[in-house]
Amino acid sequence: MDKSANSERTEPGGSSPSHQQDFGTISYERMEFLGDMVMDMVVTDYLYRAKGKEYSPGHMHLRKSAVVNRHILAYLCLKCCVKVRSYMPRPTESGSGIWLEEEEDNIYLWKCLLHVSPCVLDDQHVTFEKFETLSDAIADGLENGKIYPWTALTQLQVPKFFSDMIESLLGTVFLDSEGNLDRTRDVM
Repeated sequence: MDKSANSERTEPGGSSPSHQQDFGTISYERMEFLGDMVMDMVVTDYLYRAKGKEYSPGHMHLRKSAVVNRHILAYLCLKCCVKVRSYMPRPTESGSGIWLEEEEDNIYLWKCLLHVSPCVLDDQHVTFEKFETLSDAIADGLENGKIYPWTALTQLQVPKFFSDMIESLLGTVFLDSEGNLDRTRDVM
């Protein structure tokens, strides 16, 4: 990913501990820790100030637990993508020239984690296959269900690094915006 405005950081998704090369960036773990704290502040503030609601501390805790947990964050990481259009050179039928074929690909956030671990790569692919199978049920449960879709979310059995990527991204946004919680809220 591109360098952020503050030159201390690159790679908002971060590098896994398996990626040992030093790019002069703040560590993935520090960004994840910061993002976790910022997310807790934003969600708690939102619940505390919710218009027309006066949630008890217990209800705020339950609602925050539904929004800030490794399962939902991993689901969001797996779902988050950007469509990118590219042009690939192809030979003409006669072979005497080249034409550009337009392609559109999805670039998923989870693919932006720098690592050198075959285990992480395997975990990414296995988890994404499960995500493709369960994503409709999870989305339906979140949008239309009367109860939170814990069962479908936990069936993903996601490794922690998926949720860590969301937290590290939020930590990067917070730092890059010089502590602007509104900017972080916008990303959330």
